[in-house]
Amino acid sequence: MNKMIAGFETVIAAATAIAATAATPANPETQWVPGTREAVSTMNTLFGPTGLIATPTAYGSEHNNIQFGALFGDDISSASGNYGIIRYVEVGGAYLDRTGASDKAVANAKVTIIPQNFRNFEVGIGVIDAFDAIDQTFYVVGSADLVTPEWRVNVRGERFSTIGLKVHAGVGNGIFDEELFAGGELLFTKNVSLVGEWDTQDFNAAIRYAHGDYFNVQIGFFKSDFFLGATTTLRF
Repeated sequence: MNKMIAGFETVIAAATAIAATAATPANPETQWVPGTREAVSTMNTLFGPTGLIATPTAYGSEHNNIQFGALFGDDISSASGNYGIIRYVEVGGAYLDRTGASDKAVANAKVTIIPQNFRNFEVGIGVIDAFDAIDQTFYVVGSADLVTPEWRVNVRGERFSTIGLKVHAGVGNGIFDEELFAGGELLFTKNVSLVGEWDTQDFNAAIRYAHGDYFNVQIGFFKSDFFLGATTTLRF
């Protein structure tokens, strides 16, 4: 019996060691983490949900992370917050300061689904303005890494990253009027990207910068007017 127990413990120890070896990358610095775990792709939108400028992506707040965001535009500005209540589920809200209309607070939620048979592809199903303060909106959006950046070293030993490309497309009612919205992110490094979107009415664009994995800022044009946005992430 003692030999059986000892043998069983040996098998468990060996299996654990093999699993740990397989799960640990040979060179962690070369890993590019896609989707919700990439800092430059994690910013609050005008209406709150994680996304581009005014449109959501499939990505969301990580579990136990809180994202505080602000966007300052010409005719509309917002302050927002998102919380990863459980893995792949984001809840939050935003307060909208609107020129020529009453200010409103909206509640949001999003669930992220990662199909196991598709690489670097995620689906988000969510609601903006859940209690219909302005225009209750249900949406579904897909996000994919068409080109995944990689860290490389040239002949002089200098490290650089290849360019990456993420695309997003979805449809929703309410503010999206049952039409297609779409966008993309051109990632130059892990910290700098160029984003663009079609929000069913206007084309918006911005350049983003991520300082570490806790503060992002973007500057660009929203509905043909200049805007500035920022998001900071707290972890618990």
